[in-house]
Amino acid sequence: MASRVIPPAKPTPQKQQSPARTKSFFDKVPLTINVRPRAVAGGVLLLLAAAVGSYASQLTLGPVYGDIPSSLYHQKICAAIFVGVWTGKGLFRQIFRRPLVLLSILAFYVPLIQRSLFKYSENWGARYGPIYTEALSFYPTLFLAVLGAACLLETPSIVLDVVPAGLSYAVFKGARDYLPGYLFHKMGSSWIYTRCGLSHLAAIFYTLISPSALLLAAVPGIFHSSLLNPSCSNTAALQYLNATLTSTNFTILAHAESSTGYISIMENSYEKYRVMRVDHSLLGGEWIAAPPGYEHVESGVLEPIYGVFVTLEAVRLIRPAPVAKVPKALMIGLGIGTSQNGLMRLGVDVHLVEIDPMVYQYAKEFFGLLPNHTAHITDAVQFVKKEAAVEKPTQYQYIIHDVFTGGAAPSSLLTTDMMEGMKKLMVDDGVIAINYAGDLKLKPAKMIIETARSVYGQCKVFREDYPQNDDKDVDFTNMVIFCTKQNKPFRFRNAVNSDFLGTYARQQFLFPQFEIDVEELFGTDEKTGETRKYGVLDGKSIAEFDEFQKESAVHHWEIMRTVIPKEGWERY
Repeated sequence: MASRVIPPAKPTPQKQQSPARTKSFFDKVPLTINVRPRAVAGGVLLLLAAAVGSYASQLTLGPVYGDIPSSLYHQKICAAIFVGVWTGKGLFRQIFRRPLVLLSILAFYVPLIQRSLFKYSENWGARYGPIYTEALSFYPTLFLAVLGAACLLETPSIVLDVVPAGLSYAVFKGARDYLPGYLFHKMGSSWIYTRCGLSHLAAIFYTLISPSALLLAAVPGIFHSSLLNPSCSNTAALQYLNATLTSTNFTILAHAESSTGYISIMENSYEKYRVMRVDHSLLGGEWIAAPPGYEHVESGVLEPIYGVFVTLEAVRLIRPAPVAKVPKALMIGLGIGTSQNGLMRLGVDVHLVEIDPMVYQYAKEFFGLLPNHTAHITDAVQFVKKEAAVEKPTQYQYIIHDVFTGGAAPSSLLTTDMMEGMKKLMVDDGVIAINYAGDLKLKPAKMIIETARSVYGQCKVFREDYPQNDDKDVDFTNMVIFCTKQNKPFRFRNAVNSDFLGTYARQQFLFPQFEIDVEELFGTDEKTGETRKYGVLDGKSIAEFDEFQKESAVHHWEIMRTVIPKEGWERY
């Protein structure tokens, strides 16, 4: 039997191997992110609560440090906390094992801690006091909230963490920027819409995300806010507050949260005067009895404590005068109603524009605002814009513009657009008076003067007092800019007894005295030899104007501390 020959197996073709590729850094980075809806919702809620807490903290600091000084570094520090937490969250999560529980407890103590620190405001000052106060109260809660959000929103990669880190700050800042406008007309309408209520609302949001029996540790903080914190609008706490103010001779007659800030009526029982306070500023005041030594001039018309408000009434003294049987005045900004009452008593038909309803209510209730006027409780910019847009708008013989508060004037109320709008509401021979308080050595005051001069025909500028020392770095004062619509020279007639309404303040301050030489104030350009230009206030220069006003606001804080003792500002 023949043997079978088995052919050799064919060799299996070998696949040609490609050369080994070195792995790049990005091969290690996961390209997909596992989105967890509940974690995302929790992270977003933490950020929204932090935004509410940020706004509440700034509102709480306002009456002690002022709105502008309180915000000088707030946004930058918040941004730094976000960067720091997202960069070092690996280390921080090892230190803070349960950040959300600690956050929920600490948030309820923020009002208590801040109130306890206000007594140091005089030593810390307006520039750094807000930083120190929030460093021991709000900023720790923001740190824990951002850490909690970072743990919920993190990705598997440090590289991809850039996305949720950026988005988390965008959510926080977007909500923070939205809140002031959204809550403007709601502030004070209920307890939740107060600085105390908003602070506790943030704490409640934190608690909903991480409920725990350990939250019982927050009870003392809640108890203090409920019964012992006057800024939480508790009647018993207000009585206690007035007891602590006895040594300063001040009593708080009424207080309220409102759209423009914390408003209170303070009365000095020793010197016998009453003022309206808005945050860390005074809108005006009156002597409730004739000042010592001036009892002989008492006439039934209460004396204002600030002379500049009666100087605004000098619009009636300008010659040539507007021709009208019953002149009408548009008065933007109310304060306590000093100049409004003065013009009403002199037969002027007064139309006032005031944005804050509580200012209007308190002016009537505590300062005797006369009833024979027309009130427009609305935003002045929108009012002027709407009225000026009409083909035949209502026109006024006099316009008085006085909106300064808190160390600064709202820039939107002083722009060329606003000035042009008011010009349209003036009769051809009308007069406007603009009150502005600021440092004459800084650019904003000069910009306001230049803006007015660019819009109106003729202007004269007066300060309320004589400059004490030209060598000083600061020259903070009230100035009044009188302008006419027509480009013709004007003068002030001498005041007579009927203009004074029997008051000493009008005898002394009604007639403008200390005129400012604008050319000398502005100085001369060394290159051209012409008067130096500082520019007008318009949409392009608002940001620059607001930056300069920050320094002016710090000077204003220092001045206010000389008017009322520090306890009067710190205890509210």
